[in-house]
Amino acid sequence: MESAWRWLEQGTLDLAAAEDTAAAHPHVACFLCQQAAEKAVKALLYARGEERRTGHSITALLARLPGSQDLVAAADALALDLLYQATRHPDALQGAVPGRVFTVDQAQEALVRARRIVGVCAQVLGVLEKPSENG
Repeated sequence: MESAWRWLEQGTLDLAAAEDTAAAHPHVACFLCQQAAEKAVKALLYARGEERRTGHSITALLARLPGSQDLVAAADALALDLLYQATRHPDALQGAVPGRVFTVDQAQEALVRARRIVGVCAQVLGVLEKPSENG
């Protein structure tokens, strides 16, 4: 369970960084939103004792969690999945530069979606006992 809490904490920190950078660097915020949601879902996989936590697709990771379709909207997961490469790689955008393409509105939408996913994951993990800070 300790690993699950660390992954959730890092996802939460990524989400905070996305909020901090949304206005100045929307492409970075969009990528961090994808990362935050991915790490939060991986936290659930760790909590379940899942041995295979590889991959970056939130949709694919959620498919390995029974009942996740009742917790997370497929549209949120897919929308964030689409940001994984396009926000960082110029060749993913047909000749455009990610830092010049993504808008503050897109970052705000990604934030809403990531907050929902991270929030649900935190809620699910909150039912489980968090280890004490003192060991």
